[in-house]
Amino acid sequence: MTSQQNCLACLPAIFVALVLFNAIAVEHARANEREDRRKENCARYQEMVAEAEVRVGTKGLTSDLMEKNLEFVKAGCLSNLRACPISGPDFEFVNLLTMMTISANMGSTFLPFGCPARVSQ
Repeated sequence: MTSQQNCLACLPAIFVALVLFNAIAVEHARANEREDRRKENCARYQEMVAEAEVRVGTKGLTSDLMEKNLEFVKAGCLSNLRACPISGPDFEFVNLLTMMTISANMGSTFLPFGCPARVSQ
């Protein structure tokens, strides 16, 4: 086998390696974009929380809701921790934040709010 034939025999392997390298590079870029978007959304969410606190006020907001919401932010908005609104002001606060995040195209699934399922008897 000549050196030219050896080189031609390597072309499929080189092609596969290039395709795999490209796929890895694209996925890495997408992962970086997702991480950047999450960080941006978390920063925006912090601003929204501050604005909602001004609009609604903090009187009547339950400490558990506010503590869990703060833990969510401190975790980079990645925590699976759920904060359950209980009081009227809690619901006003949560509803306002929900509308703000939806308006900012962040989606309501971003939020850390949720309550455990209740079993009816």
